[in-house]
Amino acid sequence: MTTDHGTKVRTLEGSPYRSLEEFLQKHGPRPQVFSVYAAQENTIVGRAGTRLSFPAHALRHPNGQAVEGEIELHLTEVFGPAAMMLSNRSSTSEDRLLESSGQIQIYAYQNGSPLVLEEALQVELPVPEDLRNPLGMRLFEARHATVQAFPERKRFDWRLTETPMVHIRKLNGRKYYVFQIHRFNSYECAGWLPVRRKTRVMVSVRPIIGTDKMDGELAFLSFPGLNTVVRMYRGGSAFTAFNIPAGLTAEVLILGIRGGQLYLGRNRFNQAKDKVANVYLRPCAEVDILEVLQTIGTAADTKTS
Repeated sequence: MTTDHGTKVRTLEGSPYRSLEEFLQKHGPRPQVFSVYAAQENTIVGRAGTRLSFPAHALRHPNGQAVEGEIELHLTEVFGPAAMMLSNRSSTSEDRLLESSGQIQIYAYQNGSPLVLEEALQVELPVPEDLRNPLGMRLFEARHATVQAFPERKRFDWRLTETPMVHIRKLNGRKYYVFQIHRFNSYECAGWLPVRRKTRVMVSVRPIIGTDKMDGELAFLSFPGLNTVVRMYRGGSAFTAFNIPAGLTAEVLILGIRGGQLYLGRNRFNQAKDKVANVYLRPCAEVDILEVLQTIGTAADTKTS
């Protein structure tokens, strides 16, 4: 792939971003805000089909005071590899790959102040049709809570909840994973990808660009046909991901920014292996980056750099 640095391709509006986090904030999944009354039993439904149900008086202030009146419930639904990347999140737990059925983030506020749960909130998450092992799902929660796109330099990981078992319920012809949560956070319903320890490899990629050091970079691995994303972490001149199944087809995508200019690099490995591969970055408009993201995780042919 030829890298051309002669033409600057800025954002659609012509105003450069100051960081990749600004790009993620603009295009990543946004919270859906529901106004409900704390003294009433409530059920809300997100745009992607997530159902949240909680009894009356299920919330309180952090100081223990009961909540009265109207509150805001913020629900963010993260479904699919593109949404995970735009949230700067992964579907891994302690460097082990997870097949995700969906991620959600839930918080509640009154007059801008955060609230906490007094009683459990029931979640019903739609069951995707293309899961490899729909009966092997467990409930995970984020190790670090944040209401923003996850920071570029901070590690993100999922951990099993204290009660990780979920069950399947059918409602109006649609199947849901059903579970309860006892605190506001980000949650993922996911299953381990079975991999023998001796067949795991370390995948490393080196971004190549004919310019000075980037102001910010993010790198991800995805896998055609799997709802799985691995966030890669910088070590020296390369990004690395651990415990990747050897021989698995994988695709790397690197986003970069320098002086407000967005950059994109992309490559596919027909077989993941212990080696360092070069990925060439080129200036790219945000509309083209968004189009590329929508193809991530599909079985469509991918250009290699």
